[in-house]
Amino acid sequence: MIGKMLKELIQFSWILFIFIMCAGVLYHSNMYPHHYDMWPSRGTGALYWRLWKIMSLPYWQIYGELFLDDLKGENNSNGSCTFIQSEWESDPSIERCVESDWAIMIIAAIYMLISNLLLVNLVIALFSYRFEEVQDNSDRLWKFWRYSIISDYSKRFPIPLNVPLHIFDVIRTLYRRKRASCKDASYKDYHKKCINGTCLPFDLLIDIQSKHAARCLFEEKNEKNP
Repeated sequence: MIGKMLKELIQFSWILFIFIMCAGVLYHSNMYPHHYDMWPSRGTGALYWRLWKIMSLPYWQIYGELFLDDLKGENNSNGSCTFIQSEWESDPSIERCVESDWAIMIIAAIYMLISNLLLVNLVIALFSYRFEEVQDNSDRLWKFWRYSIISDYSKRFPIPLNVPLHIFDVIRTLYRRKRASCKDASYKDYHKKCINGTCLPFDLLIDIQSKHAARCLFEEKNEKNP
């Protein structure tokens, strides 16, 4: 059951990833307009790529972390960011301050409405359907195996009373095989005919009869038309 749920979650993650990337790009373009340095390469690693900034905010919003202070730019006054372009371009460790925009809150409201109310509940509905399906199948499977075990043990005898029964089963199996081989031999003999003491297969006899009949018709026709 868990494996099937994980498989469905992986398939659904592609849809969720598209929504996260779309919301993240809209957030970033309005919070940091005209930000061209998306892939810093001045001796910095992948830690300072803007891709993580784009994905992190909408991703954690799915779990209820709204980041309203960051979206409104209220954290600009704590001294951890700067508006000077030359500073945050020269040092990727310095964060750029958020430029407040009314469109950011509208984007956040629409994204939270779609992600939390639609996508998350859709995943829950998929998991509920899968759980009910597995539960139904497991109940049927349990009943089937229960019937198999009961029917199996209803025909068994406890040890050592089952030893004579095993001997009887072996004798009965050998007898049935012998009887089947005799029937097969008699069936083959039934399809043989004897002509002048020589036994021929039934198929060969039919072929000879058809050829003899054709020869007789040919001779009779020649006698009528000399």
